[in-house]
Amino acid sequence: MVTPETGKIVVFHLCKKGTVETHPNALHGAMPVIEGEKWAFNLWFRNRKE
Repeated sequence: MVTPETGKIVVFHLCKKGTVETHPNALHGAMPVIEGEKWAFNLWFRNRKE
């Protein structure tokens, strides 16, 4: 579990380095909000040869 902290972000890679194979440590999910609000922001990056 990640404890939220002002000014911090969580970054993780979905695939094993140099492959398109899903990394087993990339499995993640959300917990229900017990109190307050939940804010989320997703930013996706792709490596492509052009």
